[in-house]
Amino acid sequence: MKMELLETLARCRVVDSSEMTIPSEVIEELREEKLVLQKEFGEEPSRKTLYMLTDKGEVYIKQNMPEIREIYRGFIVEQDLALCDFYLRRSVDERKSWITKDDLIKKYRLPGTVDGAFMNREGKLVGVKVLNQTASYAAVEKVEGFLKAAQIEFVHYIMFSN
Repeated sequence: MKMELLETLARCRVVDSSEMTIPSEVIEELREEKLVLQKEFGEEPSRKTLYMLTDKGEVYIKQNMPEIREIYRGFIVEQDLALCDFYLRRSVDERKSWITKDDLIKKYRLPGTVDGAFMNREGKLVGVKVLNQTASYAAVEKVEGFLKAAQIEFVHYIMFSN
């Protein structure tokens, strides 16, 4: 369970405690090792308990989890929560094949415009993009341009609101 949480955090930045059933002993161990922070987010009654990686947690992942090349860097909690929700609904194989936007930037040498990608059951790379509900058409065109240049045939668009 410890490694599963760290893997999810590396690929999505945050995890809502209600999305993953993690024993309190595991959380406590990760907090004592200073690998994970536990934060409260939002106002009552919709307050959420979130888990996030610390700098020490990132170092731990880089040293102990070589299958994770780049750690996801998000800046908007709501966006990252939407990405995490989508990620956790993927099959085990799809999650294992997940690559972050920084992996894609390095692979294709293009400005990153999708938040992640994974291999589907047919072995095709599928993009994932989380957009604010107020995103402009230009933002979608930018994503579509990246997909065309990277020869990614399909993308899941996920909408979120602040």
